[in-house]
Amino acid sequence: FSITEIEFFPSLVDNKTAFDFVHFRGFLGRLMKFYFIWDAIDAIVASPLVLDISRLLLLAKKKDVGGVVRELAFFFKSPMECEVVNTHEQFEILKKWFIQLTRA
Repeated sequence: FSITEIEFFPSLVDNKTAFDFVHFRGFLGRLMKFYFIWDAIDAIVASPLVLDISRLLLLAKKKDVGGVVRELAFFFKSPMECEVVNTHEQFEILKKWFIQLTRA
């Protein structure tokens, strides 16, 4: 069981803190808990994603792909022109597209 909530705290400015509390049944059916706290600066976390998107768009341009590139939906919270909302499915679509572009 898990609950995900995203809240904005003005005092944290650009810092993001994630607190994960997961409870589950472990060895011999015993209730177990897992806690994880992660803290990072949002811009630093996003930077590698921007670089990946830029490199993929450059590859797409070289292969004459234009307009909205639906295959990049994985990188966005609300992707344009994409019906797939499952992150894992979006990543599979991205991988297949990348392989197709690099083999062409």
